Amino acid sequence: MRIYSSTNFSLSLKVFFNCLGRTKVRPTIFLFCLLLPLQGFAQQKKITHKARTTVVIPGLRREFDAELAHISIELNPGWQAEEIEDPIEHIYQLLISDPYDSTKIASLLMQRFESKGFDSIKWNGLKNSIRESYGNRGIALRPLNEQITSAQMRDSLGVIARYELLAKYSDHLEYINAVVGKKSLVLLTMPLESEAYRKKIGYYREIAGSIKLPECK
Repeated sequence: MRIYSSTNFSLSLKVFFNCLGRTKVRPTIFLFCLLLPLQGFAQQKKITHKARTTVVIPGLRREFDAELAHISIELNPGWQAEEIEDPIEHIYQLLISDPYDSTKIASLLMQRFESKGFDSIKWNGLKNSIRESYGNRGIALRPLNEQITSAQMRDSLGVIARYELLAKYSDHLEYINAVVGKKSLVLLTMPLESEAYRKKIGYYREIAGSIKLPECK
């Protein structure tokens, strides 16, 4: 399994700023993109959650309730999760890894987002931002699915819309799921080996589909 690199993280954060309509990333954020894997945020809050089981049972999911953000997601209880929050920039990150070899399994980024007035134009703009941020680096993308939720789902899950894609690199694939909430924007990325696609993609999509976004802090 490929280890999640600072380049991938920088790209993911660029997607965030594109989606939020920012035209320029401030120098502090640019350094944050590059240096996070080594030293984290300057003003960070960090919590590490150890694996709840001693072995990773394929296909198993248990609800994980974050402590530093209002988000819930189902993860394998054999995985380790690390929460990192930058209270100044209002950026939250959840790093999910194998506790036995430190391999990164997934990265989730969350940024505050005002959904008031969210319509088809903004939705199309958000999807274009994601595609362009990867496409500008020559990374091939294949859209998998998109969904505008019902009023009932918005009330129960806090999710307005979802957009999922598959990025094709030269040596691996990456599952991408963007979630628009009432008060936040979430980007979940999960790298996987090409030969493991059919075996793991259904499980990864179930994990992404389990995201719930109560009203942000």
